[in-house]
Amino acid sequence: MRWHTLSSHILSSIEKSTGNGVILSHEQFVTNTYRQAYNYVNPIDPQAALIIQDFLREQIDEEAQAKTIIDRLKLTGNNPSALLLIDQELGTRINAATPPAAG
Repeated sequence: MRWHTLSSHILSSIEKSTGNGVILSHEQFVTNTYRQAYNYVNPIDPQAALIIQDFLREQIDEEAQAKTIIDRLKLTGNNPSALLLIDQELGTRINAATPPAAG
């Protein structure tokens, strides 16, 4: 498969899942679920609410990252070079949940 065809296929798949908001809707659903859990638990068990609040903060960040990535992917249009640059940039991100390897 030629790069242009592959890039068009990838962008088409992204458009299908982002065009109707599937990815972002899912992230928003998860954020809302944590928010509801926090609001329910907070008056009953403030210590448990602190734990849920940590998950909620992380999820809010995940939602913001998803929106940023989707917006950037939409900006690439049908430009394989732009898609490659985004891929390289995303590949250098550091996952906060994964501790660095001991060295």
